[in-house]
Amino acid sequence: MENVVNAKGNQEHLATVMVSIKLVDTESGESVIISGLGNGQDSGDKAVMKANTAAIKYAYLMIRRRIDELMSLEREFLSRVHFHSIHPVRKASIPQR
Repeated sequence: MENVVNAKGNQEHLATVMVSIKLVDTESGESVIISGLGNGQDSGDKAVMKANTAAIKYAYLMIRRRIDELMSLEREFLSRVHFHSIHPVRKASIPQR
């Protein structure tokens, strides 16, 4: 944390934090870790809390953006793929002589 001077000339505290959040799928056990960086500034004791909130929001925003990108790619892929019906193979009848 560092001390800074705001636009009005008042002394404030500036905090920077990095958070890592582990998201776990409780059914499969698979997990992913997302990270976020945030800054917070306050004249009292809330600079760290503000920075932490900003970092958490940023981490979730980035994972949401990535999910949206993946879903868009999936839709684009599926729009290019043509599915054909699969019919069961019939046995050829052999003419009797």
